[in-house]
Amino acid sequence: MSEARPCLGRPLSPMAPARTGALVVWRSDGSRFFHITRGEYILPVSTRLKPWHYLYMARVAGTPEATVLLSGGIDSAAVLALLKKQGMQVRCLFVDYGQLAVEQETVASRSIASHFSSRWSSISVSGLKVPAMQEVKGRNDLLIAVATVCNTDSIVALGTHGGTPYVDCSTAHHSAWQGLYDIQYHGVQRILAPFIDKAKPEVFAAALELSVPISLTYSCEASDGPCGKCSSCRDRSALR
Repeated sequence: MSEARPCLGRPLSPMAPARTGALVVWRSDGSRFFHITRGEYILPVSTRLKPWHYLYMARVAGTPEATVLLSGGIDSAAVLALLKKQGMQVRCLFVDYGQLAVEQETVASRSIASHFSSRWSSISVSGLKVPAMQEVKGRNDLLIAVATVCNTDSIVALGTHGGTPYVDCSTAHHSAWQGLYDIQYHGVQRILAPFIDKAKPEVFAAALELSVPISLTYSCEASDGPCGKCSSCRDRSALR
């Protein structure tokens, strides 16, 4: 099949019809770096993929799949519910990295995945020194990296939200990871954090609207919680 060059002056409609061949995305220098069989689509140069690009890809290549990092808390459960509502294929991944509440979180994560009829799996990372009842620096870096290695062809989704002092819950952190993904996957893979700019009360409201079973979730950093003292417990009590 002959390869057409991208049109520089005319943005393409998200509803542009597919043609026989391959889904094609071009680098800014004009070279091809991504294609999916069944249908062809050419983006203008220097175009960063937008949500509707992914909708188009879903139309020509099947429904996209996401791996939700499901900790068992309200935030990740809300992400799972949101993606399921949007019609995405979702698999859930629980990461045991040595946290004190691993047993309670495992039960909650598995129960929530079952409630939403989603596949569930877990993986253990050993040898880490996890501080008790305080911020685990690099936690989200670890979770994203593990999810990426486990499911290299899947979008990674997590429940980070705004309004916290944690660096790995910030938009800057999310953008930095997306930048790494753009290098690794040539700009065609995503890290989803739907609530990255939402405060906890907004996430909770979304969870209620999405019919998340709050009673199945677990939000305490202690092994015999809820302790009522940790940041997760304080966040949860403020929502009542």
